[in-house]
Amino acid sequence: MVINRNGHRVIAECKKGPLVARRGSPERVHLAAAIGQAILCDAKPGDFVLAAVPDSPAFRKLAEEWRKRPLLMKTGLTICLVARSGEVSGFSPV
Repeated sequence: MVINRNGHRVIAECKKGPLVARRGSPERVHLAAAIGQAILCDAKPGDFVLAAVPDSPAFRKLAEEWRKRPLLMKTGLTICLVARSGEVSGFSPV
């Protein structure tokens, strides 16, 4: 999904995922896929690139851990969590 906000593009790679805990931790697969696809997008200087997944305890824990990873930080990618209400955490609109 791409939107324009105050002259900047916001590019979000959105993935689905479970909102309740399940066996096997599928959250890792969904978040890793969102990050991988977001990194490969055709971003230009000034664009904001996001990997967005549902806001659940498991996704929140992963997001908090992975946001601190040095290589991910170098990409400039932002991991966002989207609540059922539509509220987005982890990204401040431009």
